[in-house]
Amino acid sequence: MNIIDVLIIGLILLGALKGYRQGLLGGAVNLIGTLLGFLIASFRYQAVLAWIERHFPVHNWLEPFVYRIVWSQIQSQAQTPDGGVLPKILGGFSALFKSFPGTNGLSSLQSVSQGVLVQAAQNLSTVITDNLLRIITFGLVFYGVVLLVHLGAGLLLPLLPLGGTLNHGAGLILGGLTAAIVLAVLAGLLSPFLTLGAGPEAAVLKNSYFYPLLVRIFQGLDRMFSLQLLSKAPGLAQWTNILGR
Repeated sequence: MNIIDVLIIGLILLGALKGYRQGLLGGAVNLIGTLLGFLIASFRYQAVLAWIERHFPVHNWLEPFVYRIVWSQIQSQAQTPDGGVLPKILGGFSALFKSFPGTNGLSSLQSVSQGVLVQAAQNLSTVITDNLLRIITFGLVFYGVVLLVHLGAGLLLPLLPLGGTLNHGAGLILGGLTAAIVLAVLAGLLSPFLTLGAGPEAAVLKNSYFYPLLVRIFQGLDRMFSLQLLSKAPGLAQWTNILGR
């Protein structure tokens, strides 16, 4: 157990406390609103992303940042004795290498030109940026709906004459469950990109006890709504797995 686990437990307890205060009806409304947010995000995030891309050059803003991270990873791996992950990256661009003279039968990274590695980094950055925008948009829609539902419940529920130990006890359970789902969505959306970083932050998440459980909850919701957001991300799993090895 590390600091991430402590934060996860703390946030779930805060959600449970909020549910206790709101009672059974409030907890039920927030839980339904959270699931509704996931459902709306599942079906509408692509339309929202299309609207954003029509009005803002978000891809041009984000891709240079992604490229710097990818290129840094490639350079660091290129300095290892066995080339690290780069043979796998080069294998992913076998069609590209055919257009470069003298690259047939590559057996080591030392024989690869800088231009090939730059092109590989650019292609990989484009794949990651496309999917990162999809995941960010999904998160914006989901958390936007959840926030609106929770705000509405917070304004209306105090006006209702609700009370009693059973009412508050049920609210406690539903509040904790709602907080766990909200955290699970965040964990699931972040999980494909943890392999892009090798810093202490990524290591803390990977070594967490509860973080993988949250990711599995997200994957269960993903299958329940037949969204398969991460598995449908073209090329994302392949390349993040390559960089993470």
